[in-house]
Amino acid sequence: MDSLIIFTDNTKRDFVITSSGLMMIAIASATKPILGGMASAVMIIGIMLISSSVLLMASQIKHIYDTNPNFLTDYNYDPYRKNIYVGIGLCSILTLLIIYSLYTLFT
Repeated sequence: MDSLIIFTDNTKRDFVITSSGLMMIAIASATKPILGGMASAVMIIGIMLISSSVLLMASQIKHIYDTNPNFLTDYNYDPYRKNIYVGIGLCSILTLLIIYSLYTLFT
């Protein structure tokens, strides 16, 4: 159970990193005609923030599965299972956003 408590505490940090990265990408996309090359630098910083957030979240999820191998079948973990599934989904969506942002950056 300790790894689940650590996971929930670390999601606060991940939220701040993810939201700041999303803000930077949104600002860079909206002001690209005005800022020009500076918007590309802001977008790269936003992509790096989101990438670090995805890596942190994925490593936390892997740590939970490593420390609790019966996580999927044990009924004691039911309240936490949805949070882990949402974390996996968020990692997937953010990875797609990173790929799309890199695509738009270099085209």
